[in-house]
Amino acid sequence: MTDAKLPGLEERFLQVKGVGMRYFVGGSGPPLVLVHGLGGAAANWTELAPLLARRHRLLVPDLPGHGGSTPLPAVAGLAPFADRVALVAEREGMLPAPAAGPSLAALVVLRLASRRPPDVSAVVLAAGAGLSVGASGDVSCCPCSPRCGRDVLRPVIAVW
Repeated sequence: MTDAKLPGLEERFLQVKGVGMRYFVGGSGPPLVLVHGLGGAAANWTELAPLLARRHRLLVPDLPGHGGSTPLPAVAGLAPFADRVALVAEREGMLPAPAAGPSLAALVVLRLASRRPPDVSAVVLAAGAGLSVGASGDVSCCPCSPRCGRDVLRPVIAVW
């Protein structure tokens, strides 16, 4: 477990489907969910979180098996990660919200948006691992379903 904290945000813990989730909340304004990438932790947002907290209520979780969160049992795919982020956000009353993530977190965010479209008002995908844009503008991703690109990402880009 890491002791890294996010300045100005409150550290909290919650049991979610058998996983002890550590997360941080704070700030004021409309909600925003920040998800870290592979091998990272909520503390990856140390520089940006205090700035965003001036205008947003932030939720910054440690994904299962990262930072201060306990690991998942053996699972296939990213749905269990996305589901736990959603359940923490739901518990904190922070849905619907935009969700942002780099690298692997971009796929977790996209999975969250595809599984719970009403709960994700926008996505910010930074250097998303495995994402590609075809000549027609269609977005495909792996391991998410084709539904991610067509039904989730395009409407969000149009709204954003």
